[in-house]
Order: sequence, then C-alpha cells, then structure tokens
Amino acid sequence: MKADGEKMPDVGVKATWIIAAVDVVEDPANTSQPFKGTIRFKIESATHALDGPSTQSFEKKFDYVYDAGLKKWLFKM
Repeated sequence: MKADGEKMPDVGVKATWIIAAVDVVEDPANTSQPFKGTIRFKIESATHALDGPSTQSFEKKFDYVYDAGLKKWLFKM
C-alpha cells in the first residue's frame, strides 16, 4: 500500500534539479549548532503542450543547521 501511495501520476512534466551551490559556514559562538548552510538548486521543468514544448527555469534554496547533540543536519524553516 505504501509503495503504491508514493507513485506519482504521469502528468507530462519532467523536472530536473541541478545543484547550483552548497554553502556552509561555521558559527563558533553557537555550540549547539556550530554549522549552518544553504543548498541552492536550479530547477528546469519541461512539458509537451498542444502548441509545442514549454520549458521553465527557477531557483529554490533550502537552509540547514548542524545539530551537535543529534549529530545530524536539520532543515531550517
């Protein structure tokens, strides 16, 4: 049931995520989260419409912090 729930329907859109930059900086004043970073993506989507192919490009970024207690990178909202 779970495997079928994760299948996306084919709507004719192809998206390609390209990593544009990975930035990590040290924050020595914050011992619980000593590192923070940003990952920037360039997303290119292509569709095939009746009037021909259409492409769009846009950027998306995600911010993260490293939690020293958990020893994991966490998504920061």
